[in-house]
Parts: sequence; C-alpha cells; structure tokens
Amino acid sequence: MSWIIAVSAVGLLAVAYSACYVLFRLTIIKKKRNIFGKARTVKDRRNSKLGNFNRSGYEWTEKQPHEEVLIKSFDSLSLYARLYLHNNRGNYNYIILFHGYRSSARRDFGGLVTEYYNRGWNVLLADQRSHGKSGGKYITLGSLERFDVICWAEYLTDRFGGHISVVLGGMSMGATSVLGAAGLNLPATVKGIIADCGFTSPKEIITHVGKKDFYRLPVNKALAFRIIELQCRLRGFSLQSPPVYEAIKNNSLPVLFIHGKADKFVPPEMSVRCYNEAECEKNILLIEGAAHAESAAEDTDRYLNAVFAFLEKIIEKEKEKTVCLPR
Repeated sequence: MSWIIAVSAVGLLAVAYSACYVLFRLTIIKKKRNIFGKARTVKDRRNSKLGNFNRSGYEWTEKQPHEEVLIKSFDSLSLYARLYLHNNRGNYNYIILFHGYRSSARRDFGGLVTEYYNRGWNVLLADQRSHGKSGGKYITLGSLERFDVICWAEYLTDRFGGHISVVLGGMSMGATSVLGAAGLNLPATVKGIIADCGFTSPKEIITHVGKKDFYRLPVNKALAFRIIELQCRLRGFSLQSPPVYEAIKNNSLPVLFIHGKADKFVPPEMSVRCYNEAECEKNILLIEGAAHAESAAEDTDRYLNAVFAFLEKIIEKEKEKTVCLPR
C-alpha cells in the first residue's frame, strides 16, 4: 500500500513539474503562442476602438522615412529599433517607446507615434529583447529589459550629444522596464518617464494572471512562480528583480503614470501603488472604462492633454536651465 502512495506522489510531482515547465516555455521563451491569450494584432482588432486608433499610425511607421538601428545590449544581444528623425537640426527632444509583452512598439504606440512626431519629438521605437528583430530567447518581464532601456538612452546620448532631452515611454511590460531603469544609473540626458499600465514585478503579474489563467494546470500559483524562477536560474538569469515601487524610490525624474480603470490584466492598483511610493515629481491619470493598454483609445483627448502637458513642462524646465547657464 505504501509503495502505491509513494508512486502516486511521485507521479503527481512529475505532472506538476511538467506543467510548470510547459508554463515556463509558454511564458518566457520567445515564440508566437502565448498562454495569456491570443496574440493581439492590428488586424485582429480592425473593428475595435483600439484597432481604429492605432491603424493609421501603424501605416505611418511603414511609409515614413526612418533609420533602422542596431545596438548591443549589456549581455551582447542585438537590439533593434526604428528611429524617426526630424530634419530640423535644432530639435533636441527624443522619446524612446518600449512596448509590452509579446507586442511591438508600432502596435502599442500606433495611435501615438504620429502625435509625438507631429508635435516635434524625434521618436525611437524599440523592439524589446526576444521580440521583433531584436535578439534573445527569453522574455524576462522587465528584469533584464530595464538594462536595455539604459543602453538605448546611452545610444542617443552618445550619438546626438549631452545637450539633448530624452523621455522614456513604456506600455505594460515596457512601462515596467522604464520604471525599473529609473532606479539605475540613467544618463543625465533622460528628463522624464511616461509609464502606461505597468505591472509592479514579474512575480506579482505572474501570480495575478495565474489566478485566471493557470486554472488549467495542476499546480499552486506560488509554486508555479518558484519553478518558473528555477527554470530561469538554470539558464543564467532571474525574474527576482526589485519591484518597481521599490526602484522608483531611487528616482528623481518626473513620472507620469497612466492606467485604465477597467484593466483586468494589470490591475490599476499596481500603478497607484507605484505613484504613492514615488518621491519624485509625479502625476497619475486613471481612465474610466479603459481596458489593458487602451487608455489612449478610450479617452484620447484626456490622454494627449496629460501627456503633452507633462512633456511641455519638461521642455520648459530645460529651457530655464539653458537661460540660467553662465555665458
């Protein structure tokens, strides 16, 4: 009898471990399929409010002249971006946009990229590691992506000079990446951060999403994260980066937090917590009725007014510094 119990226990453990390994592969490894639901595309949402909002900008990114840029990450991956520059040599304002999980910058910011560009900003659309044309096999939910943010800011600074102004913008996992970078050594050229619907940490988002999506797997949610983390460590990296509400305490840059109140994927409480913990100059915009990454489409006027008031304040502050410089 005891051997039957032992064999059953081993069998259950094997099933649980196999389930967690499958979860690791579907969640972390670069591939098209996604355990959190069908991958979103502009085509999939052709008739949706978000699809309509993004489509013209997505098409603009294809037709507008741009540079294709490749740099090396801190761990020697190839990172790819599209750079949309103004011909005006006196334009020193740059925004770097980082997309979300299993997405792309052109998709997440399709409806916004033309707004930034038409209002005078040079725009860099970055493919996060393990996405698009960037290298990498593993998606680390902001843990390593935050260091890539620094690499892109350093690239613009090295190329265009220390007198430029750089703003970091992120959507979902991209917001987590830029907020995580805020607690590190960013170049002095970085002047502000826009974080739209970011989550607080890989552990917290996996646990939250697991409450809805892991029910098919015979495994405890907390145990699932531990085994995913073990799989990551066996491959030389970790998801145990500091929560962004801790990282943001070391940040002195102004931050605009944005979140949709109807976001079921990343709870708006995550942005609210980061806002409350931040000790820098800060604002928060919560959009009624907006689902995940859909705030700009849901209430475009409020969104754009908040974003460009935030950017204008940064520009004015930099102008004041220039005027005050000794001649």
